[in-house]
Amino acid sequence: MDASPPSRDAALDVVIVVPSFNQRVRLAECLVSAGRELADSGLRGRLVVVDNASWDGSAAMVEARFPDVTLIENEINQGFSVACNQGGRLYVARHVMLLNNDAMLEPGALRALVDMADARPTLGAVTGRLLAPSGRERYPVSHFWQRFLPPPRRAHRLAWVPGTAVLLRREALDAVGWLDEAFFFYNEDLDLSWRLRRAGWELWYCPAAVVFHHEGGSSAHIRDRVVLEAYRGSLLLARKHHGRLGYGLTRAALRVAVKARLLGLRVWQRCRPADEALAGRIQGLEAVREVLRAGIPPAEPVGVPATPEG
Repeated sequence: MDASPPSRDAALDVVIVVPSFNQRVRLAECLVSAGRELADSGLRGRLVVVDNASWDGSAAMVEARFPDVTLIENEINQGFSVACNQGGRLYVARHVMLLNNDAMLEPGALRALVDMADARPTLGAVTGRLLAPSGRERYPVSHFWQRFLPPPRRAHRLAWVPGTAVLLRREALDAVGWLDEAFFFYNEDLDLSWRLRRAGWELWYCPAAVVFHHEGGSSAHIRDRVVLEAYRGSLLLARKHHGRLGYGLTRAALRVAVKARLLGLRVWQRCRPADEALAGRIQGLEAVREVLRAGIPPAEPVGVPATPEG
């Protein structure tokens, strides 16, 4: 179905938005967990899937197995930010939850996030414990040295919140302008976090909300595009928040990093000249190098093909 004007038939507590791209099996698991959480929490809510031109039958699966889920089907993949904004604006609710299609909410997670948000009027966003299948926590560190410390097991403020599983206050989103759609994939969560904080909203960590995340599933289908957009996103982030000097330093540092990676990969290619995957990685980094060399400010992405290549 296509996006329609926001529904105001009833006041909702939360809208859960699941942007999806070629993760049919994981998406089904995600929707089962999210639907259970809505039912068990007693919250008034809706579940929205925004399918970004998947070719694996994800949209058909949602229609067949989850008739109560609102489905938006995009003809091209315009990226994570566009999909989140589409789904979040479809209904009027106090909170909007962004949930990756390869993430699963553990029992009580949704209620814990909403309760924390409702208890703190200045809270703009809250995330929980993001666990890999191995059980390792992906904690949103703000300093390098925090990578070597165990994550705190208490509720506390954060410098930024990841877009993997985050509950956002609708009032705060309206105040700062939602997600910046110039970011295709990656860095949009940092940008939103920084804008929320500058506008006076707090970002929080809720250890009672546990989310399991199978990271990187969707991005594997368009890996070269994701690599390119990750570098573009870094440039855009620097330009928006750190001015000309920050942009220049970021661009210079990225150019050095890409040249070093290319050098290492080309040396490795001499040992494996028939490795097509390695050749593809080199080709992708060469495209990144050209973008950084030209110094072109990141532009709004134009989408990716809706059919597989090769």
